[in-house]
Amino acid sequence: MIFGDPIKFAILMEYVPQWSEEGSYRNGMFHFILDSTILPEFASVATLGVDVRCLQFNNALVDHVEDSVLFHMDAKTAFQDMLGRMLPGRLGIDVDDDFVNEYRFRVSSINLEEFDCFVFAVAFEDKLRIVGAKISDDFSSPYDVEDLRVSEVVVEKEEVAKIVAGAVGYYESIKEMPWGAD
Repeated sequence: MIFGDPIKFAILMEYVPQWSEEGSYRNGMFHFILDSTILPEFASVATLGVDVRCLQFNNALVDHVEDSVLFHMDAKTAFQDMLGRMLPGRLGIDVDDDFVNEYRFRVSSINLEEFDCFVFAVAFEDKLRIVGAKISDDFSSPYDVEDLRVSEVVVEKEEVAKIVAGAVGYYESIKEMPWGAD
């Protein structure tokens, strides 16, 4: 199912019974669609409960972080800033031993990050700016940073809340289905 507008921002989540064993996790597909860009760009097995949990707790889609400066800076710079606060090593930045990683702008789930897709959000007034990109495994050279293609959208906070609620509700409904009733 798709929750939201895939041209702007949506969550694509689909339970795939063939990828799940009875009595185990509910597996399927989990992707973000950001400005028509699908992250990750190819199908893979996602443990849906893990992705939904990432949506529900400590996620900038629901726990909005207000920052006017980040909200208004260009997309690539904003993305690099938020990634650098969370995982500076991915940008080739050396940090002191006492560096504290900052995850408060994080939107991406474990499934997305396994495929080097990172998504962040920052709020300003009633809007949420969502930026995301796939980065390469070898992200230490400035050349890679320059070629980074960042997707971005600005969405009403209320609309994002509906999208997240729809995805969580869908997962709750499949979680309660008896095995073999798919």
